[in-house]
Amino acid sequence: MTSERSTKMPKQRPKAVQAERIRILNDIFRQSGSDGRVMITSGVQALGPAFVSRAMAAVAAFDAFDADNDPH
Repeated sequence: MTSERSTKMPKQRPKAVQAERIRILNDIFRQSGSDGRVMITSGVQALGPAFVSRAMAAVAAFDAFDADNDPH
């Protein structure tokens, strides 16, 4: 008995669809911090919890993405 393997390639999404999905997932993570890990350098952490809270709030609120700062 021989086994047959499928030679079909997985369906590829168009790049524009992939980029939009990445954009959406990045926004969700940036705004909520859920479903991922937030990494903070020791230098930022050394500035204290109040600074870290303000920095995290600024990152979450940022929405001025354009071609110069958004790779997707």
